[in-house]
This record gives sequence, C-alpha cells and structure tokens, in this order.
Amino acid sequence: MRSSLLVPLVLLGLLACTKNAPETRTTKEDSPTVPKQTDTTNTPPPKVLTCQELFGGMIHTRSSTPGGRESAGSTKIRTVFTVKTAQAFADLKGRVPRNYISKGPSRPNTDPILTATVPDFAKRMLVVVEYDYMWTKPVVEGVTRTAGSLNVKARFAEKPPIVQHAYGVGSYTAVLCDRTDEAPRLVP
Repeated sequence: MRSSLLVPLVLLGLLACTKNAPETRTTKEDSPTVPKQTDTTNTPPPKVLTCQELFGGMIHTRSSTPGGRESAGSTKIRTVFTVKTAQAFADLKGRVPRNYISKGPSRPNTDPILTATVPDFAKRMLVVVEYDYMWTKPVVEGVTRTAGSLNVKARFAEKPPIVQHAYGVGSYTAVLCDRTDEAPRLVP
C-alpha cells in the first residue's frame, strides 16, 4: 500500500520540478538584450578625498528630547555630519566623556580629541560618523565627492543580541578631509 502511494507522489514532485526549472536558450535570437545606456550628460567621475582618521571612541548621543538622553544600543542609528567651525568642534568635543563609561573604577578617556587643538577649518573639515553602539566605533572606509553630495562609506560592527549598554552613549569616528560644501550621506 505504501509503495503504491509513494510512486505517484514522486512522479508529481518530479513533474513540478521540471515545470519550475529555468529554460535553457540555445539560439542567439532568444537571448535577452542588454539595454544600452543613453546617458548623454557628462558627469565627472567621483573624486576620492584623502582623509586622515584623527579621533574616535565613545560619545554621548544627541537627544531630540530637551534635557534628556535617548536610550542607545537598542536600534541601529547611524549618522554622518561635518564639522566646519571651531564652535561645532567645541560642541563635538563636549559630547566626548572625560572618563571611560564602565562598571569598574573610573579611568580617564584616552581619546585624542580631548587634548586636540582646533584644526584649520579654512581648508579642512571633520567628517564624523556616529553609531549608537558604544563598544565598537565605526570604521570609515572612504569618502568620495560627487556632484551634489559627499558619499561616506563606513563599516559598522554588528550588535550582539545581549550586551549591557549605557543609555545615551554611542561611538564615533572623525576623519579630517579637504573642505567641501556638499552635504554628507552614508552609502553602503
């Protein structure tokens, strides 16, 4: 009885597999054609900016609630912005904690931004990438300038499912690049 039911089921399975199988084309006429690009604008190729990583580590996240800090570490908040003035640099520097945030004894933070002087913002700017995960800072892989935007490629560590995380604390990386007027954006 079992073998009599098994044979039709196997045949039906084979028939279903052959119906869903991709077709093979042997003639040249049947092959799909690739559309030609009809872009007639002369867009210049993206310019790769030379950047130097200067700062990175823990940072207090920005809060949309006045006087409060939002919890960090529960979502994937990734932001990028530029620092082009001494006041903006002082604001960024003020968000970096003076001591490492940990459960153990307080240790001074060794982030070089705490002792850094203001860069020459007439020719240069800082591109800052933030991540709401405090244990691993983002890695900036490259900055390219295209018509109308500053593309920042960064790599972010995956968050483990259960790790204790301080509220309102994330990580950042700041790189020094040539000054541009384009708005920055993260690209994959």
